[in-house]
Amino acid sequence: DLGLVSRNLLASVGISDSLLAYEESGKPYIQNHPEWHISISHSGQYAMCAVSRSPVAVDIQRHGEIYLSILSRGYTPEERELCLRAQNQERTFYDLWSRKECKAKLRSYAHLREVDALTAEPGFQYWNFSIPGYSGALYGACNFTCSAAGTETFPCTRDTPCFDS
Repeated sequence: DLGLVSRNLLASVGISDSLLAYEESGKPYIQNHPEWHISISHSGQYAMCAVSRSPVAVDIQRHGEIYLSILSRGYTPEERELCLRAQNQERTFYDLWSRKECKAKLRSYAHLREVDALTAEPGFQYWNFSIPGYSGALYGACNFTCSAAGTETFPCTRDTPCFDS
């Protein structure tokens, strides 16, 4: 559950979960600790949380139908091409979607079409991972701690920084 994930992760860096608060926009932050950044996401049976001393964002998406209307208006031409040519279109669609959500959370973009899911900003990197039926991403610098949980708990791996279609 989301509470358990965030509590365990905050405890791992020595912060009480009672300091977790939310801005009016819904963005989480840690009270009295401006040096820490936090991001939380959940979808279906999984929850994910990341804490870092530099800006970080996470997102997890349960796979479902590929929405062609979103693909046509929410993705850049390069991203659409990548989705349409991918061997696994569903996974590629949701891998890109989770990347877009991460960057949008971090940079407060108004429209996901403005978000380039293929290029990270200087000093930042995307990490994608997949669980059967889900895609997830983390966007941030290299110094972060990540935790996720659902029916099982698993570590966030950083061994595949490049996009895998």
